[in-house]
Amino acid sequence: MTNKGQFILQAKSGALAKSKQERSALNDLPHVEHNQEKRQARLLIDGNIHKISVLHSISELGPKLIEMDAADGLKHADADLGDHYKLYPVRKYHTASVNADHVAPSDTNTNHVSSTDLIHLSVRVEDSETGKPIEGATVIAYFDYASSKGAPPATTNSSGVTQVLWLKTLPTISKMIVMPPELPTYWGLSQDNVSVSDELTLKVKPVNPSFTDCVKATYPDNQCDLNTPVTVAVVDTGVAHHAGLNLVGGMNTVQGEEPDQYGSNGDPHGTHVAGLVGANDLVLGAAPGVRLRSYRVFGEGEKNATSYAITHAILDAVKDGCDIINLSLGVNEDDAVLKEAIDHARSCGSLVVAAGNNNYGGELGYPAAYTNCIGVSAMGIIDTTPKGSQPTLDITDERGTNNDNYLAAFTSVGNGVNFIAPGVGAISTIPENAYGQLSGTSMACPLVSGCAAALLANDADLYASERDDLRSSKLESLLKSSASSLGFEPSEQGAGLPSEGSTE
Repeated sequence: MTNKGQFILQAKSGALAKSKQERSALNDLPHVEHNQEKRQARLLIDGNIHKISVLHSISELGPKLIEMDAADGLKHADADLGDHYKLYPVRKYHTASVNADHVAPSDTNTNHVSSTDLIHLSVRVEDSETGKPIEGATVIAYFDYASSKGAPPATTNSSGVTQVLWLKTLPTISKMIVMPPELPTYWGLSQDNVSVSDELTLKVKPVNPSFTDCVKATYPDNQCDLNTPVTVAVVDTGVAHHAGLNLVGGMNTVQGEEPDQYGSNGDPHGTHVAGLVGANDLVLGAAPGVRLRSYRVFGEGEKNATSYAITHAILDAVKDGCDIINLSLGVNEDDAVLKEAIDHARSCGSLVVAAGNNNYGGELGYPAAYTNCIGVSAMGIIDTTPKGSQPTLDITDERGTNNDNYLAAFTSVGNGVNFIAPGVGAISTIPENAYGQLSGTSMACPLVSGCAAALLANDADLYASERDDLRSSKLESLLKSSASSLGFEPSEQGAGLPSEGSTE
């Protein structure tokens, strides 16, 4: 049986066909819209006819999601197909927030230890203020933190209890970490040298939106002129309706789901990102009250988004008149199909801002590394996370001119970094009209998007100008002129920390 694979077929010149010949070639292929059956077609590659199925078309002259023989597709992927087409493999992207995988031990192997030397520790996680058990928290116990050896992560049940595998011979837990449940309404925990006992109780602090986190400490007087209808696209896990958000619409671009289902897919990430752009309630985003559109690219309950769904979202955001497009997601491999979508957005006057990914000092990921994309790294501020909370794991000794500013442990760096922003323990909106904290370049990115939105809102002439590459370039220049150096290396901070108003 032939193995089938999914690929993206689009015009050779970019995200949308430009020449008459490209338009004609795309029109010769089936145009398949939402809820229509896939259609069969033939594609000429190197003189050979290949059978394909067209699963979906973003537009008549835009990219098509196709299915074809996997080996044939991979053979010709990332290459021109004659004079009219390019073919790309469908890649998967993840959000750029810190999760349990980032802080779990790399070595959880206990096969070399006799089963008689292993015990199960009973660990209870509870609210430090009410004593309420916390379900869904991830407990991570290290045998040796320095060498990243420890027990497999364990998740608490409805009683707030879980069993952690442990070595009888170790009386002390090198480091104990608690990651909050999926709705991050708690700060989590990071404790060193915890004494082993039959029943351990760990108390974690709830998030209070009035707490002075890294966002409040950096942008205490956020303002945005709402008379200018600037719109920011949040391409993410979906944005839930929230009292603090000016959500004006959106679209779901996930194959097999309904286009109007652009709310949260179950992951609070997109709602949190949206709040950092424009929350205007108990917490303030960088552009309070700005218009937000949600483009959900992660399927229900899914942790990955396809490059086709993201490309679709970017092209639709441009068509819908979004001024700034926020991408708090990434991968570490070059993916030219996204580059061409971003190039198209820039040519239509939309600024695209992307999280640098969380490579712990490694190189910037994609799409942030692309020249036409604004790449963002992350920093933190001392005393803007509770003592002993999980985000304190990301404090480093790499300090800025102000010794309270530090480069976040998780951040990526490199020549593609354009700006830096706070991203350690940022409080923002989450589903169910609640507030929670998350860390990552995912959180720094929307603060830069919000600053760009506020700057554009204050420049009526630029907002009203023709939507072309000059418009997006001028907005990037405004953002640069607003930025101030924090004293980190250029590869770590780019132009520095942007603000909502130009310093010139």
